[in-house]
Amino acid sequence: MNCFAPLCCLCLERFSAHLAVKISRSRNHNFRIAQALSLENQHIYRKKMCNLIKWYCDENGYVFQCVDCKHFQVCFGTSMLTLSDEEFGYFTAVVADRTAHIPDCAEMPCKCIVLPTPSPNIQCILNRTELLQLHQMLQECDVEIRTAQMVALFRER
Repeated sequence: MNCFAPLCCLCLERFSAHLAVKISRSRNHNFRIAQALSLENQHIYRKKMCNLIKWYCDENGYVFQCVDCKHFQVCFGTSMLTLSDEEFGYFTAVVADRTAHIPDCAEMPCKCIVLPTPSPNIQCILNRTELLQLHQMLQECDVEIRTAQMVALFRER
């Protein structure tokens, strides 16, 4: 199965800095978007993480971890979060809590379940089905991570 090519933290920093410079130099909104997505800049999107561990990957998203910086990339639907180990644990706990306490409005087909992210200005909004899919994805990822940790303990002995 082909998964998405995750971006390493360094590539994200370079792209963000490059995009900020491009946006600050231009006034026209459409021009800014065209510049940011130009072929000249597309190589940044294609660079893969240097050393990554694929914890989970399916048609709904993936969870990868960079071996060098230890950050996780959680991609689900149209959202991609780059999280530290602590932030990943918190995000997983929030998703588990929201799944355990699904609000009444979740029976409606609209997106009404809000998940906070480490960035105070960005939140994920999901419907009930998406929340359950994300929860399943993170649970399977957690099993993989714990299994790898246990195997590593036996290798050390």
